[in-house]
Amino acid sequence: KMGVDRSMLAVGSAMFQLSATSTATSGNIVEFTKRLTGMARTAGITTDQLLAIGSAADAMYLMPEVASTAFSKLINSLQKNHNLIEKALEIEPGTINNLYSTGRTMDALVLIFEKMREKGNMNALQDVFKPLGSEGARLTNVMVTMAQNVDMLKSHLEVSKKAFAEATAVTQEYNIQQETAAALMERASNIWTKAFINPDGVDMVKAFAQEWYNLSLRMTQSETTMESVKTSLGMIITTRSEERRVGKEWRSR
Repeated sequence: KMGVDRSMLAVGSAMFQLSATSTATSGNIVEFTKRLTGMARTAGITTDQLLAIGSAADAMYLMPEVASTAFSKLINSLQKNHNLIEKALEIEPGTINNLYSTGRTMDALVLIFEKMREKGNMNALQDVFKPLGSEGARLTNVMVTMAQNVDMLKSHLEVSKKAFAEATAVTQEYNIQQETAAALMERASNIWTKAFINPDGVDMVKAFAQEWYNLSLRMTQSETTMESVKTSLGMIITTRSEERRVGKEWRSR
């Protein structure tokens, strides 16, 4: 078991890496996690796995309160209705219950999402949420989104597991701050990636991207413009650094 200091560094590092490598925000990850912590502990879902689910949900535009409720209902059904899920997804009987009973609940969830996508059966969990009426439809949508983006979920699980085990990312962030132009551009790139998850926004994003390309081309061909941009970025970075310094001094009083 980790000590308090190590645990804090591990959680902070996992949250930082998840938010730094995707468009998930630490605030929404925390909101999701605190709502599902009790259920996760009972089901044998580890802290890094819980953080990864919350991060993936946020990166998929799912509201923390809705996503956490959906997962709570699904996890509860792994014991009570695993036979219905296995039948709908053509999973060998007893597989889900066995995974749950041996502390591999996360493996069971990933298996369900993979089978939903593989079989194209996005209504496999409808019976689980049907008793909840209209609210059940919202929760089913969460599971459908997870199934459609199960590779993203698996990626978040890997990132969180590594960062949690190493417990160094948050310390490195404190030391180097990551307030460089490259970091800002990387975060902007992550935002664009998130936008393309929604098919309805693709055409609008493509049109905007074309205009951005044209503007970027004109700007980079102008020496005067590039100098102005460089100066502006320098001012932004300097201002942010000063704000952090002042904030640190104020908290230390």
